Amino acid sequence: MFVNYLMLLTLGMVWGSSFLFIKLALQGFDPATLALCRTVLGGGFLIGVAWLMGKRPPSERRLWLALLAIALIGNAMPFVMMNTGQQYIDTSLSAILITTVPLFTLGLAHFFSDDKFTWRKLTGVALGFAGVLILLGPAALEGLDSALTGQLLMIGGAACFAVSMIITRRAMGNVDPAVSAGWSLGLAAALLLPVSFAVGDPLGSKPALVSGFGLLALSLFSTAANILLLFVLIKRTGPNFVAMNNYISPLVGVTWGAIFLAEPVTWPKIGATLVILAGVAVATWQTPSAWKR
Repeated sequence: MFVNYLMLLTLGMVWGSSFLFIKLALQGFDPATLALCRTVLGGGFLIGVAWLMGKRPPSERRLWLALLAIALIGNAMPFVMMNTGQQYIDTSLSAILITTVPLFTLGLAHFFSDDKFTWRKLTGVALGFAGVLILLGPAALEGLDSALTGQLLMIGGAACFAVSMIITRRAMGNVDPAVSAGWSLGLAAALLLPVSFAVGDPLGSKPALVSGFGLLALSLFSTAANILLLFVLIKRTGPNFVAMNNYISPLVGVTWGAIFLAEPVTWPKIGATLVILAGVAVATWQTPSAWKR
């Protein structure tokens, strides 16, 4: 069980870093083109890794349908939403809003997977969400009207991720994580190709050093490595446990925002860190017998 918690911490750190990378990459790419490049590079890397490992794509039609659903709901749609949303809100707020994933996942998992909720899990989620409210605070809500579009897009992306995790848990349990992650990204790239030309300007992108670094880090670190780890952890633990990484990612997002974007670190943010980590502990705590299993 210790390995699961270590993977959860790593997933939260990787995911939390993605908001900084998106902000950097948006300096040279429009939202749709950035989503396309992210899936092409990340998917190509994972498919290549799976191929070298001797892992071939699935042959069953139902698995390809599941991969297509994951590609659309778990990759293409939320990537475009997040990229567009971050044009209107800062890195810290983006990382905070994505913590709504467990709120969606908890209810969906109860009805559509074997990961049932309990009062303890609900208490943990509520405690974690209280930490999110501390992070937001009154000052962060002052620009709510002007940034409403960006905030709604981030919450919509969070809902997409929750649905995708349930599909992954139900349909991809017997598929190698590198295969499912790689091909879901590959299919997402195919879906995003016409979209990027319809609403974006791929040929007009002008990446510089900063935006190019943001794209590479986002594609290989926050997409390929992140999704591979996500699929592995969902297979090991279930979607509710995995969704708790969204209480770690805002801490990372706030930290990187402070270091690289000069966003202020306040005492409410420090207090929120403790509250959020307490929520993770309550919601994911296992009995000694469960640890042994």
